Amino acid sequence: MRKNDSQQILIIGAGGFIGTNLCAYLNASGQFDITALSRSDALNSAHASSYEYTRLSITDWDMMREKVAGKDTVILLAHQTDAKITTQLLDICVEADVKKCIYASSGGTVYGNVATETPIKESADLHPISTYGEEKIATEELLQNYKDKGLLHTISLRIANPYGPYQFIKRKQGIIGAAFMSIINHESLTLYGDTVRDFIAMDDLCAAIKAAIVYEGGEPIFNIGSGISVRLTALMHFIEDITGEPLSIDHKDIREQDVHYNVLDISLAEKELGWTPEISLADGLKTCWDWYRKTYMKADV
Repeated sequence: MRKNDSQQILIIGAGGFIGTNLCAYLNASGQFDITALSRSDALNSAHASSYEYTRLSITDWDMMREKVAGKDTVILLAHQTDAKITTQLLDICVEADVKKCIYASSGGTVYGNVATETPIKESADLHPISTYGEEKIATEELLQNYKDKGLLHTISLRIANPYGPYQFIKRKQGIIGAAFMSIINHESLTLYGDTVRDFIAMDDLCAAIKAAIVYEGGEPIFNIGSGISVRLTALMHFIEDITGEPLSIDHKDIREQDVHYNVLDISLAEKELGWTPEISLADGLKTCWDWYRKTYMKADV
């Protein structure tokens, strides 16, 4: 049912890990009228009949114009970062008088290897060491160009390492999910080096995106993470304590595509968005493990 007094939100890439959780989170708040788009069918039961879910390619421009029309905010979660496609989408948003576009960038890849192991601010130099990171930066710059021209209010969220339900293992999304599945399947887990990371629980990430939707300030880029450093070996011990099961770990040298340290300074988001992560790693891992255990211990994975 359409909530005429609610903000109209279009989520592109709604069938993925973040999108699945975000749709459920925003829908549960009762504050938004959600239209969810994905290039594949819904992959889980979180997509409810209480909001619109459509299978649609981002390049089906006639249908995309129809879906963008009347929206207040467009949230771009789709992995597609081709500049021509993104430009076409942003032009459609401008034509439809969309107020805001929020882009899910990557705090885990855009900064690259930093000189000192201190939380990384948004103002830090960008030295991505992967094509994925370069693509994220290029899309951020494109959005910034639209903002600078006064065409569209754009926000890029540089997201740390999210974890939580619907982190699909077959897509190799995240070390936490991989660790849980290695326990469930009694398999060895490969660990590359002993890097330091910033892990954010999915509900905290969704709360940050919600805060960005209603944000009226002018800051264009925010780090979104926990702001807390966790070494991978320490994370494995956490997981063993929570599951009560030992991990069989195959230690290997760090790979070229892995940065040694990546922890985000989230003070700007706390100040401007009025958002602070609330879920501790221990509590988040417990909730996540409960979901994996209920979902996969009964399924053929």
